[in-house]
Amino acid sequence: FIQEAKAASALNHPNIVTIYDIGSEHGADFIVMEYIDGKQLSEIIPHQGMRLNDALNCAIPVADALARAHASGIVHRDLKPANVMVASDGAVKLLDFGLAKLVENAPVGPQTATATMGQPHTEEGSILGTVAYMSPEQAEAKPIDARSDIFSFGAVLYEMVTGQKAFQGDSRMSTLAAILREEPRPPGTLVSNLPREIERLITRCLRKDPNKRWQSIADVRTSLEEFKQDSDSGISRTSVAVPVKKNRKGVYAAIAGAVLVAAAGAVWFIRGASEASTKDESLQAVPLTTYPGTESFPSFSPDGSQVVFSWDGESQDNSDIYVKRVGPGPPLRLTRDPAVESSPAWSPDGSTIAFARATSRERCAIVLVPPLGGPERILTDSFFGNSVNRIVEWTPNSKGLVVSEGPGEMGGLWLVSVETGERRRLTRSDRLWDTSPSFAPDGQSLAFSRTVPNSNHFQERILPLDQNYTPTGEPKVLPKTAAGGAVWTADSRGLVLAFGAPGNNRLWRVATDGTMLKQLAEGVMTNGLASSARASRLIYAKDTREMDLYRVELSADGVHASNPIPLIASSKFERYPSYPPDGRKIAFTSLRSGRWQVWVSDSDGKNPIELTSVEPIEIQAPTWSSDGNQIGFIVDYGAAFEAYVVPAAGGKPKKLDLPQKNVRLIRWSRDGHWLVYSNPEGIWKMPGGGGTPVRLTSAGAWPIESADGTSLYYQRPGEIWSVPIAGGEGRKLFDISGTISAFMAATKLGIYLVVNSSFTRPGQMMFYKLPNGPLTKVEGVDAPGQYGHTVSPDGKYLLYNKMTATGSDLMLIENFR
Repeated sequence: FIQEAKAASALNHPNIVTIYDIGSEHGADFIVMEYIDGKQLSEIIPHQGMRLNDALNCAIPVADALARAHASGIVHRDLKPANVMVASDGAVKLLDFGLAKLVENAPVGPQTATATMGQPHTEEGSILGTVAYMSPEQAEAKPIDARSDIFSFGAVLYEMVTGQKAFQGDSRMSTLAAILREEPRPPGTLVSNLPREIERLITRCLRKDPNKRWQSIADVRTSLEEFKQDSDSGISRTSVAVPVKKNRKGVYAAIAGAVLVAAAGAVWFIRGASEASTKDESLQAVPLTTYPGTESFPSFSPDGSQVVFSWDGESQDNSDIYVKRVGPGPPLRLTRDPAVESSPAWSPDGSTIAFARATSRERCAIVLVPPLGGPERILTDSFFGNSVNRIVEWTPNSKGLVVSEGPGEMGGLWLVSVETGERRRLTRSDRLWDTSPSFAPDGQSLAFSRTVPNSNHFQERILPLDQNYTPTGEPKVLPKTAAGGAVWTADSRGLVLAFGAPGNNRLWRVATDGTMLKQLAEGVMTNGLASSARASRLIYAKDTREMDLYRVELSADGVHASNPIPLIASSKFERYPSYPPDGRKIAFTSLRSGRWQVWVSDSDGKNPIELTSVEPIEIQAPTWSSDGNQIGFIVDYGAAFEAYVVPAAGGKPKKLDLPQKNVRLIRWSRDGHWLVYSNPEGIWKMPGGGGTPVRLTSAGAWPIESADGTSLYYQRPGEIWSVPIAGGEGRKLFDISGTISAFMAATKLGIYLVVNSSFTRPGQMMFYKLPNGPLTKVEGVDAPGQYGHTVSPDGKYLLYNKMTATGSDLMLIENFR
């Protein structure tokens, strides 16, 4: 009883019943909780199942409540319709944590045996919970974790949409046997017109093996929210679940509901009978390539029968250009240069493929080659950047190429004559990067992305053009940010782009005013998008990465590591680890709740707690104050980068009032006297209690304090420098051959940095021994990524970001118009 009270009262969520008091009087213990004027969900599920929209309105709040409980280390253990209240005003409340137990949030895995704290006094091996909604591991009295609730949630959702229990028998034991050995009838066989997305979601929740279920209820919630958003806007196939066994009156009601849904999406129906449903079932993405490594930057041949793309899986050391016919068969390799090659684009007349070949860290040659291979011709050079943005686009008449120049005096998009090489400016961008150009089929508009180099901030713009491809006005800004550029629909009236937080975006069709009209694909899109009006095809690169935080133990000399273990893991992305001065906690950013937020865990990775709840594009680089009471972090809201701080114990984040804009990193000095930060204008320091900032350097970025607190180490292109924190001249420490990830870590022995990592590929962990080298590879650190690493204050552990799954595949959508 007290266990229930403590578990529930620890949670503060609008969809969890509020506990006001715990007391005892005259020998009777009691809980005072909010009164809910309503009914149990078990009382309102009709025999034939709920309307799908009503089911979603109930299921999403329950999933959100469970996500909060799981984030706090609490597994409900007794999720069932009778424990969900629907108030008279429609509010949904989850109650009865009587069988909940607090669990240590160890990363889930095949061999996880979750230990417990504050465990109810139950007999060892006893079965807790209501039989029909138990997970298999709960039915067998095995250790459980949050994935047990996901199974129970699937059973509840199954009953909501079908009106029948997923598992039922004539007795308690027969029901348990069904849970352990039988598969429920597919809900689509009980309810006609049930969207396949919902059926797949339920089926995945109900998998016997916890490792094959959804790994986070937050992911389930996000998927349901996205489906409902589509449904509410008239995009989903149907928002009504129609029983298979029905009377004629029910049929008429279902038809009426479908007509209303169709009316909501009528804007798409005026194009003809080919789009007579609100979600065209022909728009299913299927893999075109599933090669190891990264396949990216696809571009169709004029007839849409072939695709040119870049791929790094065959050469193992860089990406080359390949051509593949749509359908079975191996690709044809066009290039074998040792330099990185990307951004291939097939000319509209079919005669030539243009692509970018890196010539340095920031420059590339724009090369022309016949589609079947042959003599190459260098047309011009351009800015290469981070190689994850398309920088080449053909004009519709095949006589010119649009190329992208990076920030600076020449920054912007340029039109280059294929015949003469003459350049003509299209856009101007001094500080930002105009990239991913895309011509409308009628040639009267050019879409492009304006971004901060090496960031996830993309702002899509549309430039009006005349028949000579000369701008006729200023670019129009779309109100939505996009990742990876955009392509046009065949009528030049709409765009397809990826929208959402990095690592969690989706492919959408939008109007030219930015109105979100239709979701086209579930997969996260990255590194390229192309369409073929002639073949009615759309192709995109689907991200297959997963990222976790790994820990290794360092040797006494700092150059060897052993026993790498996944310390903080989920099915999403974990980035930017940071230790406080006492080493007892870890701050990091995670996408596990469906949005990028700052999380804090114990130093062993257990008991992760979501510290922030904001609506950013992305959160980066959490760092601790010198007293361990605050955590600073960087928020990308789409328009600029802003610095915030939040109490380490939880609370409302506060924006730092800094005179400089686009701050990319903040750090406190060890003595607390200074707040150090960097932005495009250099590296700055400001008194810890506030005051006027002082610029330490006018060049360089990503500072990290030395172990003795006297200096800052920082990066310049291909170089690592040092500057006294008290002020003075900087000096170069050493050169780096290759690209450097943004973050470094420093100990009294030396500096740890990752080189040659990229958006999709791991790099190498290097160690520079102070004061004069050498620079050596750290043996034992497996495949570090570019999203941050840190060393524990005692110098014993190195915590780093690792891509546990890498690359991208090309996904094909047929019948796209």
